[in-house]
Amino acid sequence: MKPSLLIALALLAASPAAGQEESLMQDAINGAQTAGFKIFDKDEDGKATPAELLEGSKEVFAALDQDQSGFANAEEFQAFSMGFQPLADRLSRQAEYREARNAIFTRWDMDANQELTVSEVAAAILTEAFTAGEAGIDQAGYGKSQFIAEMSAVIE
Repeated sequence: MKPSLLIALALLAASPAAGQEESLMQDAINGAQTAGFKIFDKDEDGKATPAELLEGSKEVFAALDQDQSGFANAEEFQAFSMGFQPLADRLSRQAEYREARNAIFTRWDMDANQELTVSEVAAAILTEAFTAGEAGIDQAGYGKSQFIAEMSAVIE
């Protein structure tokens, strides 16, 4: 057998089948969503209340505001992975991921001054995670929130 054929067969054997790869990616998406949800589900009861989302939003903002200026600019926002960066890297979708984060930053920057405040982050997370009148959101609902759905769509 030729060496090039041996290498090709070895690579084929070492790489997961298409169905396996898709399953692995879905597992990774679910893992990123689970980790994100845990930031908000403070009492670990499987639901995040508006109060828990507000508290978690403050933690998200603290992670965004890398220079602790009280504001998070677009560069700081881009540096914040949201748990999906490794997946975007693996799929060579960095440009799409950056574009999605830019869209989120622009939407969350309610006063359009190119800086996010803790209030803007909290308002955006609460608005995007809840529909009017809901008392809590579970992990499935969190995964459907606009900003998480956008991040997931980039890597699906």
